[in-house]
Amino acid sequence: MASPRTKSRSLKLRERVQAPTLLPKPSRDEGTVRGERSARRAFYPPQGMALDSQNNVYIADARQNCVWMIPRKSGNHHGLGLAVGQLQTIAGDGRSCDAHGDGGSAIQASLPAPCTVATSPFGDLFVLAAGAVRKIDSAGLIDSVVGPNGRPYRGIADLTTDAWGNLYLADPLGHCVHMIPSVGGRYFGQDLSAGTPAIIVGNGAPGSLATSTGDSALALPNAIAVDRHGNLYISHAGGNVRMVANTTGCYFGQRMIAGEIRTLDLPSVPPMERGGLWVRPYAHLHLGTGSHGSPSGVLPP
Repeated sequence: MASPRTKSRSLKLRERVQAPTLLPKPSRDEGTVRGERSARRAFYPPQGMALDSQNNVYIADARQNCVWMIPRKSGNHHGLGLAVGQLQTIAGDGRSCDAHGDGGSAIQASLPAPCTVATSPFGDLFVLAAGAVRKIDSAGLIDSVVGPNGRPYRGIADLTTDAWGNLYLADPLGHCVHMIPSVGGRYFGQDLSAGTPAIIVGNGAPGSLATSTGDSALALPNAIAVDRHGNLYISHAGGNVRMVANTTGCYFGQRMIAGEIRTLDLPSVPPMERGGLWVRPYAHLHLGTGSHGSPSGVLPP
């Protein structure tokens, strides 16, 4: 027979180890109350996710026309007082009308169908929504970086940032990748000015062969990523992944000069099986399988 002390320890252990709580299945009406803190907020399948330098989680919810945040620590985030671990709306008023609200609070602005999010080291959040790119600063104010329908670009399919806060835009209809530097300097063998858009790779014509940024050709670039050294990775309809070297060096066992483009050798997987792709810079590739016709979700660590 167990002693009273053993029974007491067992009871305390059962109290500490509890079964995980399952979130309720989202209903058609759930998630429509804006701005309230909740540990059980239901949201529809996320379209895009990102982490910032503090490991806060951002989620693009295209169906509810908003961006959620899960803070790693309690405090002020984008002008809102948020509690640790709680799902909270930080941008978008839930309406699907044309984008509006620039210059004001992000949580009161219209953010139709956001699909991709990216963070910068300066605390800014970039959101791709209905072809427009919106920036939400650390104070929670929203502004447009790229206008509605991707103007002046042909159409933006993906965006990402690097460790210096530079913004990259994949333009599939323009068959190129643009860069908007946050700080002027030399990138990919080019001298670029802060805030001035520049084409990093692509000559406007669809293709799959290239040796440098000057005579490059891309076919519908649909996903991009940048590693911690500033090298750019591009997935496009040619069925492979291209790398553009930011600086001269040895990458994947091959010497590349700044601005040079190489097609990365992928395992012998049929194009229809190339689903999610994770790029580990200077090391190796992780290839997931899927049902898409070309690599998607290029994601460095």
